[in-house]
Amino acid sequence: MNRKGASSLLAMTVAACSPSGSKLPAQQPEAVGRAFVAAIDGCGSGLAANGRMDETRIAAAGWRITARTVQKNAEQRQVALALPAALDPDEYEFSEWQHKDSAARLSLVRWHDAFAADNPDSCRLNARLDRKGSATSVMRAISARAKAAPARQGQLPRGGDFLTPRFDKAAMGTYWQMPHHDIYLTDYDDKNLAIEIIAMQDRSKLDTYSSYRPENRIPAKDPHP
Repeated sequence: MNRKGASSLLAMTVAACSPSGSKLPAQQPEAVGRAFVAAIDGCGSGLAANGRMDETRIAAAGWRITARTVQKNAEQRQVALALPAALDPDEYEFSEWQHKDSAARLSLVRWHDAFAADNPDSCRLNARLDRKGSATSVMRAISARAKAAPARQGQLPRGGDFLTPRFDKAAMGTYWQMPHHDIYLTDYDDKNLAIEIIAMQDRSKLDTYSSYRPENRIPAKDPHP
């Protein structure tokens, strides 16, 4: 499988996996909003000179790295925490980060430099609300931090094969565009949420069918019909 296919497969599989089976504690929407804003502060505040996620900015936002793993096919190896690993073309790196305002750990996925245009770095954080009907307040917190209204909103494709099982209810996706980042909020059931922040040095270089394109990830276009 080439890198484009592998990255799309990973992105779609991650997007399709609900965090509802996790052991995350239920939190008030204000707490979830703070955690998601902290994720944007770290992963969405700027890019490194090479167009990748800047780990110094993530650390400066209060995130502390707890694990760094390099994945190659089905094989994993733990590497030093201090610096990003030197990757072979068929490897990617997965690191985890902890923050005082977050009940869950932030995950950062990074691919080899040669494939960064098709496989942009991405951060992801899951959360669980303590009551239904409160996801809107989390959206407001993201909009305030992004200084922009959502650019796109709609139901996410539910899949249907063994890699992306079809859920009874389609998740709702909301997209914000920042100068050099894309932000996605996935609302699985009005309680279980996930935010993803993707490095976007040059959106024009994405393949037409890339799962990182908002029109492919969220088929509906108008957040305010």
